[in-house]
Amino acid sequence: MNNKSQIENLLGGYLEGLILPEKASSISLMVWILGAVLLCLILFSLWRWLQFRQQAKQRALRNLKVIDKGSSQVIALKLAKLLRQGLKVPRLSLFQTEEINKWAVFNKRLNSACYSTEPLGESEVQELIKQTRYWLSKS
Repeated sequence: MNNKSQIENLLGGYLEGLILPEKASSISLMVWILGAVLLCLILFSLWRWLQFRQQAKQRALRNLKVIDKGSSQVIALKLAKLLRQGLKVPRLSLFQTEEINKWAVFNKRLNSACYSTEPLGESEVQELIKQTRYWLSKS
């Protein structure tokens, strides 16, 4: 017995002139299922994208732990490259932040460390690494 005859039996002669679609409920169910699947795919994609960004940050911070090998100029150049990748900017001067003065001071110190002919002291290198970690965590 199909849905149409069940409804006709329940309502008697009230539906004699009315034509009921037989597959309306299955079509609406398919639309709901398709919508739910699409919503799940969108949410899953968003979750993966956020997870990927978080993993990129963690990779950058892990790279900071192994970066302090070599001369201070090489370390500063590696820090600059790591920051450009972590902040996703082609040049560090293009990075926008609310703490513009603090960023300007850090950027100037990093640039002078990159292109200086004199080596930095161990404490200065550690301070640059600490500040790089700070700016990577702000992104």
